[in-house]
Amino acid sequence: MWMFSFYCCGMNMADIFLLKYKNIKGNLFTYYRQKTHGSSKSQLPIEVYITEPIAAIIKKWGNKEKSPNNYIFTIYEDSMTAEEMFQKKKNIVRMINGYIDWLGRKIGIKERLNTSTARHSYATILKNCLLYTSPSPRDGATS
Repeated sequence: MWMFSFYCCGMNMADIFLLKYKNIKGNLFTYYRQKTHGSSKSQLPIEVYITEPIAAIIKKWGNKEKSPNNYIFTIYEDSMTAEEMFQKKKNIVRMINGYIDWLGRKIGIKERLNTSTARHSYATILKNCLLYTSPSPRDGATS
């Protein structure tokens, strides 16, 4: 799930767990941020291009029953209450955080790793790529 979050532009775990097959249209999936859901009258959907790594994760770890209303990942069930979903999310995120932190320490990373680092790592890489690929005056760019 950590890598899925990273490959999906730092997608939040709450949003990953809520993805359903009906969110997939061709080579894209769309979703609305749960954190900001209902906070804006005109919230726009977020679109994510399904790259090979994303498709491979869905193929390996996703729900094999691909009916449109099925969750892509079998974290939640339709019969769960909001409280049950909250507790399940909290437990799964805690498990992911423990494992990814353990793995990081095993390979010599001293900083604590967790699901937020997937989000922030993607944002940092994107920011650095934009800094290096944006035209600048030294490249002959003019405003």
